[in-house]
Amino acid sequence: MNYFTLTFAIADLGHVPQNNGIIGNYSFTAPNSVYNGKWGCPVGDLWVPEGLNLRPKSKFTDMLFITEISFPLLVISPVFLDLLKKLVIPPILEVFPVQAIKAGKAVPYFVVISNPTYAEYYDFDTTEFIIEDTVKQETTPLTVKNVAEYLRIKAATIPPVFFGTRKIRLDTSKIEFDFFRLPVGGGVPFYIVSDRFVESVKSAGLTGIEFEPIEKNAYFR
Repeated sequence: MNYFTLTFAIADLGHVPQNNGIIGNYSFTAPNSVYNGKWGCPVGDLWVPEGLNLRPKSKFTDMLFITEISFPLLVISPVFLDLLKKLVIPPILEVFPVQAIKAGKAVPYFVVISNPTYAEYYDFDTTEFIIEDTVKQETTPLTVKNVAEYLRIKAATIPPVFFGTRKIRLDTSKIEFDFFRLPVGGGVPFYIVSDRFVESVKSAGLTGIEFEPIEKNAYFR
């Protein structure tokens, strides 16, 4: 199985970003907004906007680039969501309905976040971990032996000191999903997908979605 990073097909979107404001009572700066609260809010407690105004040149692509709702939250079409559910995905998928509106036309979408993340998919022998102190402007390489040590260091690291990666290697023998998230930090790409996922998206003709082989991504080199 080959793996890819998931990103936007910018040429498909019509305009970047595609949105032109939020419909309804919503603030993306609120602690429980989907923009800010996606990391810690219990399931069902996230504040999701009623709708998204799209710019006149924007297209109704199958994955939308929305500034008030950012990765790792996805804004995807019903067709994309149906395809996702037919593949092998992590057990927790939070889904919130939302409308995208342009020139009076309302199209249904879903805000989706996949949990949990999978640090155990790192190859700990070859992945390069770092501790970054943003006050002292120092970056220190760090040896991490296994997922238990990774989680212990991550829990003990408090800003302005950050724990992340400089170069990622995956232990593909452990991966069981077609679509998953690595822990965020150090520029880690949010979503990794299998070649089966890529072929399903291409066969369905979905738009707004692009893939890059992980060996070509800067964080895997």
